[in-house]
Amino acid sequence: NAQTPAKDPSARLREVLPADVAQRVLARIAEARARELPAEALENRALKFAAKGVDAKSIERSVNEQADRMALAKDALGRGRALTPAGDEIEAGAEAMRKGVDGPSVSLLAKSAPSGRSLAVPLFVIGSLTDRGLSADAALQRVLARLRERASDADLESMPGVLPAQAHAGESSRPTSTGR
Repeated sequence: NAQTPAKDPSARLREVLPADVAQRVLARIAEARARELPAEALENRALKFAAKGVDAKSIERSVNEQADRMALAKDALGRGRALTPAGDEIEAGAEAMRKGVDGPSVSLLAKSAPSGRSLAVPLFVIGSLTDRGLSADAALQRVLARLRERASDADLESMPGVLPAQAHAGESSRPTSTGR
């Protein structure tokens, strides 16, 4: 195995996952790549979870669920505008969906955003706002309002940090996954 570059994710996945799980995960990643979904994000997700000691079946389920969300996000973005969505937009859309944003909301964002604007940051910010206690719909409306004001990506990225106090209510009782 000395010829395999150290960075080859499929070789790494074969090392860290049981053979049967690795085979199914790699097949799912290949299927995602064939559907023009950001397959590297799925590889990285599987490797990250393996490094954290997550069990193989949970890693497989997570990769499958994320691949499904990516397909839904790509379709939703495509319904919202004619441009083919970029990989980072699909990935951000899938993450927003994981946090409760529905397909029609992703389509609305794609339709409403200024033409030619990348939706990766707006979608990630919607996800961050939901992490801070806003409903998916409220987060979408806030980001859409800022997009109408032609806010930059940097302006959008600062939004979760400037939420009013009531949006943070209940946050302290929420378990955090940071550092695990």
